[in-house]
Amino acid sequence: MSSFVVALPTGIDNNDHEAWVRYYENLVNDAKIRLEDNKRILEEYEARPYYYGRRGQDEQSHTSANIRSHEKILKESLKYVDLHRRMAMEQQNNQPNKAEPILSEIL
Repeated sequence: MSSFVVALPTGIDNNDHEAWVRYYENLVNDAKIRLEDNKRILEEYEARPYYYGRRGQDEQSHTSANIRSHEKILKESLKYVDLHRRMAMEQQNNQPNKAEPILSEIL
């Protein structure tokens, strides 16, 4: 099992909330996949503990820790997706619509 470490990317502008939404959505998708894999592995350890012996108990504990970690990453990433999605919407609403002429330009 490999550990899952979240590192912030260096190439995304702080004000590009659409890019941050995509970034965190990718983390959510990855965490979901890893979470399901670890749950499947844990079920296998619990269903047949006699196959694995003492090593199986260690692996079961490790897999349970991975599940908790992925659940935490999933929860935090979903929170950031929502935050950046709202910020992107606010950013779009604050930009003037270039298709409509500005009243001061007409006068």
